Amino acid sequence: MTAWPATFIAAMLGGFTAASTGLQIGFVDVAICLSVVLLGAFIAFEVRMSVMPGASVVGIFSFFHGHAHGTEAAVTKLFPYVAGFAFATAALLAIGIGVGLCARSFPGTAVVRATGGCAALIGLALFGGLA
Repeated sequence: MTAWPATFIAAMLGGFTAASTGLQIGFVDVAICLSVVLLGAFIAFEVRMSVMPGASVVGIFSFFHGHAHGTEAAVTKLFPYVAGFAFATAALLAIGIGVGLCARSFPGTAVVRATGGCAALIGLALFGGLA
């Protein structure tokens, strides 16, 4: 259960480092929007993945999230910035996992699936903001 969140944090920090050192990557915003759509769809359709393929998907998308943070980081105190967004991300992941586990206790999976569908729709709406 900890492999995917740990992969997310590690790959996000890798993306941050890549951007901070000047690596330019195209389509970062598109990849981030796509990650929201796919994560929501995976939840809505109850897609199951084993650890390694799931960690790969998580790692690829979180690299782009980290790259966006690194591109926006124009701060002189880099360590506090990195520590802050890494901690905030870890906290959000923990809260999301906790909410997901609590929601599983409801009869059926309708609540969790509906939440995933809403996330996918929000991701699609984010694409509209890129134009």
